[in-house]
Amino acid sequence: MENDKPFDEAADCTSGRIRAALLRLPQNVKKNAQEIRLRCNRPLLVRLPDRDVTFLPNGQTCNTPLSSKLCVTREELEECFRIVCGYSVHTHQQQLCSGFVTIKGGHRVGVAGTAACANGGITAIRDISSINIRIAREHKGCAAELFGIIRRGGFRSFLLAGPPCTGKTTLLRDLARLLSAVEGKNTVVLDERGELAACVNGAPQVDLGAACDVLTGYPKSEAVDIALRCLSPDFIVTDEVNSLREAQAIESGFHSGVSFFLSVHAHTPAELWQREPSARLLSSGMFGGAAFLNNRSDPGKLQWMQTAGDWFDTDSGRRFDLSGGRSGWSAGDEAAETADYPAFTVC
Repeated sequence: MENDKPFDEAADCTSGRIRAALLRLPQNVKKNAQEIRLRCNRPLLVRLPDRDVTFLPNGQTCNTPLSSKLCVTREELEECFRIVCGYSVHTHQQQLCSGFVTIKGGHRVGVAGTAACANGGITAIRDISSINIRIAREHKGCAAELFGIIRRGGFRSFLLAGPPCTGKTTLLRDLARLLSAVEGKNTVVLDERGELAACVNGAPQVDLGAACDVLTGYPKSEAVDIALRCLSPDFIVTDEVNSLREAQAIESGFHSGVSFFLSVHAHTPAELWQREPSARLLSSGMFGGAAFLNNRSDPGKLQWMQTAGDWFDTDSGRRFDLSGGRSGWSAGDEAAETADYPAFTVC
């Protein structure tokens, strides 16, 4: 089934009894699964928005706290690690030193182990202790509501914030498609981690529209400059802006007449102002709005939103109600377009 494909694709980097148990899961579990967790000598676990699924030694699912569960052996963990690296760990060391490897389909595989360090930096990872496979999904139409808000705002730059697994990457991916396919504008995706476009041999594994270019693996600060000099973008889309250097590059790009649509990690709206990169971006005057997502059980839902003119008034946060698939401003703004959009699970 097509709904099973992302999960089965992610499960393919395991093997033996682990892979067999994962592939036997029912479709409704595969459809909603967010992560596959493998920890050395600990139970195999599949994380859903509202619960975790574990397994009995025979591979059957188990939702009770039994002590006898299917536990991942060191040999199984190391084999998964070799598969993730395409049996060439050396060629993936740079990614591993950043904590993850992105595999075909855009699935991010987080790796924990023992770090070897030199000159103040991580040079290699060994003795792998756990692996977290975050399942990436393409959900066409999930950013339609956000796209409508941005369009009515004249395509001014926009910032998405929230903790992990709340929908930022999935929304940005579909937003890039809409900017490219619906607006027909030159859209450049800066995909430093290989998640947004999931390019394999230069070809995106997701639909980003006909007017989209992708820079994969480039550090964001350099990628902004390359995009501006070589690709003539109208819009630039990127995720996980974390450093002041990246924020400075984006601010410089904005002064070249390009709109940026990006995400940052933040656990509360107040944290946006406490972290220097996001505070600099919000203070720059380049953004027309910012939205906050903070519900892992209902990912992709805009919990809080402010327009640029309200950012310096801490009491003027405007609640954006998308309950039941319908939407509208609650503070007297022009009513947003209403439509029913499918629920989705986010990478």
